[in-house]
Amino acid sequence: MVIMKTFTIAGVASTAPVPLAVQRGDLLFTSGVMGKESDGSIPADPGRQMELAFQHMITLAEMAGGDKDSIAHISVVLSDNVHRDHVNEVTIKHWPDANNRPARHSEQGSTPPGAIVECYMIADVGANSGKRKIYEIEGVSHTAPIPLGMQMGNLLFSATIQPRETGNAPEDPEAQIALAFKNTQDLLALAGGTMDDVAHMNTFIRDADVRKALNGKIRETFLEDDDRPARHTYQVPMNGKTAFNLEYIAVLGGEKRKIYEIPGVSHNAPIPLAVKKGNLLFSSTVMGRERDTRNVPEDPQERIALALQNIKDIVALAGGKPENIARIKVGIAEGALREQVNAAWLKAFPDEATRPARSVAEAFVPDDALFECDFIAVLDN
Repeated sequence: MVIMKTFTIAGVASTAPVPLAVQRGDLLFTSGVMGKESDGSIPADPGRQMELAFQHMITLAEMAGGDKDSIAHISVVLSDNVHRDHVNEVTIKHWPDANNRPARHSEQGSTPPGAIVECYMIADVGANSGKRKIYEIEGVSHTAPIPLGMQMGNLLFSATIQPRETGNAPEDPEAQIALAFKNTQDLLALAGGTMDDVAHMNTFIRDADVRKALNGKIRETFLEDDDRPARHTYQVPMNGKTAFNLEYIAVLGGEKRKIYEIPGVSHNAPIPLAVKKGNLLFSSTVMGRERDTRNVPEDPQERIALALQNIKDIVALAGGKPENIARIKVGIAEGALREQVNAAWLKAFPDEATRPARSVAEAFVPDDALFECDFIAVLDN
């Protein structure tokens, strides 16, 4: 049975019914971590907020028996991209060695009132803690203090993979997708892996027109319907001519991916509903759809409740239990839906000691779905 623990920091935890951090096995996952003072207040100074947010993540890693070098991946959500310099400064402060930094993804998005930053962390507090291997590709790697790829144990986390070589990117979206996939394959090869090791991909598109080309590349790269990585595609604003980028998690070596589907809940696109690689279970987007019929309830409360039930059903198909779920990301079409999420959350996970970590953020949710979710679960070995 995997280790299951919950950690919090007084004044920092959310007022929502979610734990600040949970441990599942050797992995530690956080909910949103903001730059709060010990009394729960948010300082006005952006640099202070950033420092506090990173310090809180380090403290959580220490509470779980690790340290700052246990941190494998950080997702940073900024209220405005003008704060990226603060992210870089605090990264260099805590990890001055460019060959020993966590992977990181930063994006502009929705943050709580008064907060310029909200962070989400994955750390390995087990035997692999602190054993980072960094991989870079000239012309593809970042100029910011972010490793292109970071391996800890058998997990390889990428930063954002841009569609470029020698610093340049093609203009055609289809060519951008092809180049980003090539860079993905090259980074995997540096770690001794292949595309067969990719367990989950976040793909980012400028507009819906890019989606068709992306689906074509997925079919071309992963030929078998029953052997593809989980995937969540986000439609986001992009700068200049950029139309596509991606990030991924790979589980190096071991058995091939195992796919789980639920009729009516699964996708029509070339996206498996969930993928197991090693003892990790990753989902693609999970909606509040009814089995078999694909119908979506009219009532928003029923819709998010159904999405959470579908998540629990997927985990059960893989041989897990609700307490194996480590983190759930919830995208909502508008902020007013947060209360609907909290009400359904309490019913789905009544035991606060075994609730997963969670993020809730306003996002572009397609097809008037109101909610979309994805999750990571750590299954018993």
